Amino acid sequence: MSPSDDEKRLTAKQSFNRDQTSLYGCLTGFELPNKSYQLSLDLELFQTHVDMFAAPMIAFGPPVSPGTHHPGPWVAVRGGFSFESRVELCVRENGRFDGFTTSLTAWLVAALCRLKIDAPVRLAALGNMSFNAMRHNEKEAIATAFEGANNHHGLFTITTAYLKEHAFRLPWMIWNLFATYCRPQHVFIMKIGFSALSAFTMKLHGAQLLS
Repeated sequence: MSPSDDEKRLTAKQSFNRDQTSLYGCLTGFELPNKSYQLSLDLELFQTHVDMFAAPMIAFGPPVSPGTHHPGPWVAVRGGFSFESRVELCVRENGRFDGFTTSLTAWLVAALCRLKIDAPVRLAALGNMSFNAMRHNEKEAIATAFEGANNHHGLFTITTAYLKEHAFRLPWMIWNLFATYCRPQHVFIMKIGFSALSAFTMKLHGAQLLS
């Protein structure tokens, strides 16, 4: 007997650990000139087309029975969110850096992209399989929001960077930074830097709340 849809979802949910297993992420803010780029062993970028959105709705009556939808009419509420991703990041299990989880490795790639690209790059969502394959495996697909804040602060000059082949130096840049940062003796230094950055961000956020 083949497994049911519920069993497939449960198996996929139990086997997915974004900090240990291989994972895929949606990157916003730029597009690749080629179908794929290999940043390092088991760490790659791919072209994709993912639009993530949420539109709050208002209903004016209770469901007819528990577990069913609200009867119409419905009214859309302004204030939802949407992200457009044209780049997929693949971090296989062996692609993790020393001292890093899989999701932290993915976050670091996004952070380094933000250093190079003058557009609001964010790692909007993580998944247990390629987003290009999810449309054919929706029963086993798991996607979770990652960097999903409503506001994205930064000094941006464009909304989307259309990277050209001759100008695309991101793999070179990331490779050199990874080669420096991911030596074992530098992992502790990076952790100190992340802690200092987090403290500064919290202090800045507190100052904004008081102003």
